[in-house]
Amino acid sequence: MNPILFGDAYWESEIPLKDKSLAQFILEDEVPLLHCFHNQLKLGATLLRTPTRHSTLPDLAKLGLSDKSEALHNIAVSSGKHAIAAGGFDALLAGVLGPHLLVEGEDREAIWERDYAESAIYMIDKGADCMMVEGINDFLMFQAALRGIKKVNQVPVPVSAFFRLGEDRPKMIEKLYYVAELLELEAIGLELRLSEVAALSPDMLPTDLALGIQLLGEPQPLDKKERDQAIVSLLKLNPTLILAGEGMESAQWIELKPRIQELAG
Repeated sequence: MNPILFGDAYWESEIPLKDKSLAQFILEDEVPLLHCFHNQLKLGATLLRTPTRHSTLPDLAKLGLSDKSEALHNIAVSSGKHAIAAGGFDALLAGVLGPHLLVEGEDREAIWERDYAESAIYMIDKGADCMMVEGINDFLMFQAALRGIKKVNQVPVPVSAFFRLGEDRPKMIEKLYYVAELLELEAIGLELRLSEVAALSPDMLPTDLALGIQLLGEPQPLDKKERDQAIVSLLKLNPTLILAGEGMESAQWIELKPRIQELAG
């Protein structure tokens, strides 16, 4: 089994915004953001994500912050890097890109690609250790995000891409790995609930590419036996990165992560 890198909780939903948008929170005061990063590092995260999943250009435009994209992405990266360095933590910082608006028209993929490229270059230039795409379940948008990153990733930094699986999982996994190979990704990732992992088998997954798993929140908690059986199924997939996805808050991740580590040996 490969060594497993454990990421952070889905802590973006836990930020005390106090009637502000997340973008305003990031732009107005760096200190609370530093505390958020530091808390995740103290909990043992070896991969931190910037809280930029919902900071696409259309997201900012709705808030009247269209001209603040560079500042926001710069602050998100510099705060994370500072928290890691100041605390002497051995961790990586991933610059995150999330879902864009589902626009219509023949030029929609070009719009997505352009906007993703702009956000990515700010975070790469500011020193993100890697780039991560997450929270997307539209395959055309997913590809546009990756092309946008590739266009500006001159360093280059590693890129991992997480896709939220729908119903036809074997076919979609095959398409994901084809795109990953075409765009030279370091890792491909799947977003799913722990209770859904048993539906996957190792023979669905090519072995020449690192696998990441984002565990989404469960609608109903698993009992200990169900949880442990699901973890065993998860470990059979030989993931190299496991982190909490949307709906998996810090308290749940704090409880689950040690058990995964224990069963992984």
